[in-house]
Amino acid sequence: GGFPEQGQYFLAREKGPELVGTIGNKTAVANNNQIVQSVSDGVFNALNPVLTQVCNAINSMGSGSSGQPLYVEGVSDGDIVRITTKANTDHKNRFGKPLYI
Repeated sequence: GGFPEQGQYFLAREKGPELVGTIGNKTAVANNNQIVQSVSDGVFNALNPVLTQVCNAINSMGSGSSGQPLYVEGVSDGDIVRITTKANTDHKNRFGKPLYI
């Protein structure tokens, strides 16, 4: 993996798949681990703010605050906790950091 300069020759010598594309405005060559990490980081960055808001809304339920409770039709509080806890544990086991705080 790396960032070859324009017109620079590169030789793919990985024992596995590599992807050639662009990251930002730069040409990039990424191996499988870099692709997985990049996608993981993107998912984490996309979901973290949303899940933080959802968790804050859930935490404010019944705490006497003036916030509106969060209702998800057909999903119980236990389901949400179970699903998000499992996703967080799976992500932490796979990538070494939690999906959300």
